[in-house]
Amino acid sequence: THRLSKSRFLAGLQCAKRLYLEIHSPELATPPTPDRRAIMDMGTEVGVVARQYFPHGVLVEETHRQIPAALLRTSELVKDLAVPSLFEGAFVWQGILVRVDILERIDATRWRLVEVKATSKVKATHLDDLAIQAAVLEGAGIEVSGCFLMHLNTQYSFLGGDLNLEEMFVLENKTEEVEARRPLIQAQLEDMRKTLQQPEPPSIVPDGHCHQPYECPFWNHCTKEKPKRWVFHLPGSSKLQTLLLEEGIEIIDEIPDHIQLSATQQRVKDNVEWIS
Repeated sequence: THRLSKSRFLAGLQCAKRLYLEIHSPELATPPTPDRRAIMDMGTEVGVVARQYFPHGVLVEETHRQIPAALLRTSELVKDLAVPSLFEGAFVWQGILVRVDILERIDATRWRLVEVKATSKVKATHLDDLAIQAAVLEGAGIEVSGCFLMHLNTQYSFLGGDLNLEEMFVLENKTEEVEARRPLIQAQLEDMRKTLQQPEPPSIVPDGHCHQPYECPFWNHCTKEKPKRWVFHLPGSSKLQTLLLEEGIEIIDEIPDHIQLSATQQRVKDNVEWIS
């Protein structure tokens, strides 16, 4: 069987083909751009800062290359009642591995799950993120009594000196929304495992789902056979292109005149050379 992780589960929710390629053909992915890499690095840095909100917490330092050791270390810390919080704790259930940003101890048996995001608002994918973590934690014998999303406060301005963590972060209780997603997880996992056992990737037409909630790294691979004047080669948001495909319009030249385009999109339609 193919071990799943939180990121692979979320990839599978976005697109079954993306999950299949991530596991069976990762070499087909386009490497992240410097901008995308910078966003990922910022997310890591925000996660590190957020730990200061939970004093005396203990970091599970073992890396993704040391999973058995990380699981063992996490188990030891969970049993140690002197440890108030764990950072990057490793848990596995049904072959799914998660590393939890912050697990805060409520008492001897109950815990609070906290996921840190370098964003200013809650998105649906963040709730899916919390839901798979909660499922794995419960499956691994951890009693989760609350699921929280910790994200940046747009009203906070850093004026120098020490960071004011109380103002920098917003801690939102998302337990109800996460619980509503929990019953779906088992079926979602079964679908993903069936897909991964197939000899070929599923046949899925590229469209707007390739860009939401994240840009798929296999976009170039999946669209390499598309014609030069394919509607998704129009610049701008993917919403219009998705609507056009739903109407059966695949080529830019087939777009009816009554469809409102931006000035840049109109130039592309008129075959004026567009330089990005």
